[in-house]
Amino acid sequence: MSVKPINSILFVCLGNICRSPLAEGVFRAVLAERGRDMVLDDIVLDSAATGGWNLGEAPDPRSIAIAARHGIDISGQRARKVRPGDFSRFDLILGMDRQNVRDPQGVGAGRCARTYSSLGRVCAGQNPRRAGSLL
Repeated sequence: MSVKPINSILFVCLGNICRSPLAEGVFRAVLAERGRDMVLDDIVLDSAATGGWNLGEAPDPRSIAIAARHGIDISGQRARKVRPGDFSRFDLILGMDRQNVRDPQGVGAGRCARTYSSLGRVCAGQNPRRAGSLL
């Protein structure tokens, strides 16, 4: 049985201005650092929100600052909401917490090529916008 490689990942959080843009930026930087920059053009990375109130906004200044402290620029990202087409476009969709895994299921999570996973266990799943200066 052959396993299909993961060539596209969508990171999802509540507003797409704190956790998911940071996760996308960090993952992109890790790939580049590990020599995968030569294939970054072939890998699709994106982030999206389960809610729609921050559409078009840049990442939260705290997320931009923490990324910048590590040499990562996420300032050009803009918030968008999860779309039904995302579930066929992305090989893997990672929710930043359990709620981010449950919320988009009404727009097609069953069609995702890979399991819709939660990073909550790894990242503690806290929303930094509500947690003050967690970042």
